[in-house]
Amino acid sequence: MSKWGFEYNCAGGGNNEQQCYTKRLDNTFIENGVLVIQALREDYTGPAEFYDSPSYDTNVTKNQPYTSARLRTKNKGDWRYGRFEVRAKLPSGQGTWPENVYSATSYALPDNLNPANDFHAYAIEWQAGEIRWYVDGAHYATQTGSGWYT
Repeated sequence: MSKWGFEYNCAGGGNNEQQCYTKRLDNTFIENGVLVIQALREDYTGPAEFYDSPSYDTNVTKNQPYTSARLRTKNKGDWRYGRFEVRAKLPSGQGTWPENVYSATSYALPDNLNPANDFHAYAIEWQAGEIRWYVDGAHYATQTGSGWYT
């Protein structure tokens, strides 16, 4: 918890997600040394705004049909530039992993492997004016400062 914190809201994640982010052990836990973030189909009511929004008020609520967890390093370890890698087994099903619509580049694992069947290494390398994406060490996309916005 010194490097990660939980979001707690039903604000839609910035892209109209139909889930509330909770701090509950139902949605995030350690199992056999692996961090599990689990989405559940359940009605849930929580704060309607992002925690760092000026209008954040736990008394102003919103109901969503799913729960999940969102961990972040905000104010606990902010980095600028470097290589960032996570070893993850992604969930299967519609809407569980976004397409990288801003890069216009998609990636499929070799031999049509399913990212939900095993762990893979997902990485980005970020430097001034450029971000590169990798899966299992294979470079599949690059964006320069003129190709993205924040």
